[in-house]
Amino acid sequence: MNGGDDQTNGSARTRKPSRLIHIQPMRHRSNSPGFTLVEMMITVVVIGILVAVAYPTYIDQVRKGRRADAFDALVLVQQQQERYRSQNQQFAADLDALKLSNSSAAGHYKLTLAETSAIGYTVTAAPSAGGRQAGDKDCSTLKLVVFKGTQQRSATNEGGADTTYRCWPQ
Repeated sequence: MNGGDDQTNGSARTRKPSRLIHIQPMRHRSNSPGFTLVEMMITVVVIGILVAVAYPTYIDQVRKGRRADAFDALVLVQQQQERYRSQNQQFAADLDALKLSNSSAAGHYKLTLAETSAIGYTVTAAPSAGGRQAGDKDCSTLKLVVFKGTQQRSATNEGGADTTYRCWPQ
């Protein structure tokens, strides 16, 4: 009874419906958090813009901080002049007489003493040539004038304009 029948032992053999297997294309999914090249480039551009804005401000603040070296040097000259005058009835004509160097403590400024007399003097601090403070164009000269017991502070920029309000602490 095998004549191509699907029957065996008198019972009908039933065919099971075939299961279709659907193959879906594989998608590349990565569970690792990463950045695309575009995201990285945007980040680099944003950082570049921030640096371009912040760096000049940072340099300006550093220069402003270095001006304290000049202020300290000018005050030291003023104190030494008062000591000198108390013993000599006039102010010293040069920094050597005061036993002071012609540069500030950190070396950012060169000091000059001028117009000395029994009633006053002028001391000037200018950034050392080739030094870190040489780029300070706003406060290229800091000056302290002592005359008849009063003191006057002033500052000029590279062009000679008065910048006292920007350079001296208030």
